[in-house]
Amino acid sequence: MSEGTPRTPALARDAGPSGDRLRRAPENFLSREQITQVSRGRRDFLRSSFLAAGAALTGTAASASPALAQSV
Repeated sequence: MSEGTPRTPALARDAGPSGDRLRRAPENFLSREQITQVSRGRRDFLRSSFLAAGAALTGTAASASPALAQSV
């Protein structure tokens, strides 16, 4: 492996002749608690992303509102 090539030690490789296939994770690789934490984190990330997008749209509408009120 060259010095500039990044290594990914967490990925296990098959013991085949080419060694270029990833092995499947063993069953029960993650505990039920770990799966719950990952799911909760993903939901929190999506929720905050939608809230940020909504806030950006609301801020645009609010900043345009005074101009519309003056033109009417």
